Amino acid sequence: MQVIVEPISQGKAGYGYSKRVESGSKAVPAIIGLTWIRFRDQSELDHIRIHSAKIIQNFVEEPGFISIVTGAVGDRAFTVTAWEGEAALHSALDKAHSRAKHDFRTGISHRACGPAYGSQTILTASGRDAPPAISRTM
Repeated sequence: MQVIVEPISQGKAGYGYSKRVESGSKAVPAIIGLTWIRFRDQSELDHIRIHSAKIIQNFVEEPGFISIVTGAVGDRAFTVTAWEGEAALHSALDKAHSRAKHDFRTGISHRACGPAYGSQTILTASGRDAPPAISRTM
């Protein structure tokens, strides 16, 4: 068990929680995915977390998945995912993530955006310029 004592907020900074799950892949990410959702209360956050557990399990099983960071601060939850390529991301989004999007749009929270994804970086880890490409699918 880990206990961290910190303020809920300090000035404009908000504090919350996060976790990271990785696949074991050491590949350099070609695609980074982002999801952002607002929740109204703890019961909505709990529902989001139930969906998240299923989504993360699907992602870990997906070839091309590298890692995910999830978290929540204030009334917002988020994910950041790393993928070896766009095809892996799209394949994973057709599973539990698709069911969660439907659930969120029909009752849990209508205030969601994502996944936005792209390789919009100035320089890749290999030192080569990355092609600019940002898409949004939601």
